[in-house]
Amino acid sequence: MADWRPTLPVLAWAAAYVLFLRHYVPRLRGLAAERAAAHSTLAGRIVDTYSNILTVRLFPSPGREHAWVGDAILDHERATRAHMARITGFMTTLAVLNTALLAGTAATGLALWSRGAIDAAAIAMALPLVWQISSMASWVSWEVTSIFENLSSVQEGMRTIAAPPKGLDPPGAPPLRVGRGEIRFDRVGFAYHSVYPVFTALDLSIRPGERVGLIGRSGACKSTLVSLLMRLHDVQSGRILVDGQDVAAVSQDSLRAAIGVVAQDTSLLHRSIGENILVGAARRAPRSGPRGGAAGEGGRVHRDAARRGGPPELRRPRRRAGREAVGRAEAARGDRAGAAEGRADPGAGRGDLGAGQRGGAGDPGAAAGG
Repeated sequence: MADWRPTLPVLAWAAAYVLFLRHYVPRLRGLAAERAAAHSTLAGRIVDTYSNILTVRLFPSPGREHAWVGDAILDHERATRAHMARITGFMTTLAVLNTALLAGTAATGLALWSRGAIDAAAIAMALPLVWQISSMASWVSWEVTSIFENLSSVQEGMRTIAAPPKGLDPPGAPPLRVGRGEIRFDRVGFAYHSVYPVFTALDLSIRPGERVGLIGRSGACKSTLVSLLMRLHDVQSGRILVDGQDVAAVSQDSLRAAIGVVAQDTSLLHRSIGENILVGAARRAPRSGPRGGAAGEGGRVHRDAARRGGPPELRRPRRRAGREAVGRAEAARGDRAGAAEGRADPGAGRGDLGAGQRGGAGDPGAAAGG
């Protein structure tokens, strides 16, 4: 009959191993979540600074910007150190457990062998087995820990990815048909947050051919009104009608194709000037073939400009010239922006807090402001 006493070290190790995983895995998961959140905050602040580098440079405050990013760096460093310290404790404890398993098995086998309870062959078989068990346990513990750590990152991403989309077209939405061009806000109610309403039962009618200017201080929601018309946000109550058609019931592409917007913040894509001009200008499907689509139209714009002696920015004998034209246009735009900032009233140059600030879209208020 086989002796069961050599299994005592394995049983004790198995119990300690379960307690070890119950102690470390939840804590490592929480620290991994904190580290992922700190990393997201740091990346977001860096991207926010570089995305708005013009504002940062026009309104310099080095101490504030350094503190804004520096605090995120320090938080990320603290979260990383706490996570790595816990991982170090995890590895040390696991190594102690595995060493205790090997030493306990060897000591138990030698004690039993010295009493004649087992022979040397049993010890020779038991030691490689517990070595294999300890190796597999190390691999399993790392995999379990990695799964729970990655699960924290996945859950954080799923909050964004799995969020239900908003502002979708209703099934079978017809295109907007513009005839006279009448716009009417019928008892419109809207709020970015339910506690702070922006519009409550707003009534506004713009007759065909009428020119309307929206005037107000920054944050008066002029841009929000235009954003609601463009359906960048959906109203909570009421309707917005264009020639009697509810903008929420028509396709968004047809709605935005029928409305021209000159944004307050201009931008250039990293393409030729001709291709920038054609952005949003196509009203038909791109032609097939090597000269179809925007590339063919862009080439036609450049050829027409060359025949008419247009500005050199539109003459593109080579792709490099197009890139240089974009660079010159950006430099000229920067000069114009700097000159305008110098002439602007200091109190009015802070930008509108409408759709561009809240919704992430550009500020279309200039289309209705003037």
